[in-house]
Amino acid sequence: MAAARGAEAASDAFNLSLSRRFKAWLAEVRLLPDSPRKTQLEKLSGKIANCEDRRHKTIHGLWAWDMADPDKLKTFSERPRVGFEIDIDLDGLVKLAQEIGEINFVLAYPNGLEDFYEEKAQAGSYISRSFLRAIREDK
Repeated sequence: MAAARGAEAASDAFNLSLSRRFKAWLAEVRLLPDSPRKTQLEKLSGKIANCEDRRHKTIHGLWAWDMADPDKLKTFSERPRVGFEIDIDLDGLVKLAQEIGEINFVLAYPNGLEDFYEEKAQAGSYISRSFLRAIREDK
């Protein structure tokens, strides 16, 4: 976005810390002229913020299980000032992955499926003869 307006990206845009990259990205979004895309990205920023803490704790926490209930997983940190403990389950992991996937899709394909299909059409495709024969209804 910075390059599109003739400026250099903030140094935090390339930081390893997601929270710093997110803040730099959000600052760029706020500099955009009013448009449907800016509105879309501002809404997306709320989704990113909602995922950020859960993603961080899931990714960076220590994973453990409980002797009393070995099917129950948790992640935790006992570091000073950033201690936490959260329960982890498959449904929660799937939900988080879906939310992150939706965020990535909106960022990659601003016009939604139209952009996605255009990219795939440009990339070309391949289908094997045996697969085509297997799926044809007129066999």
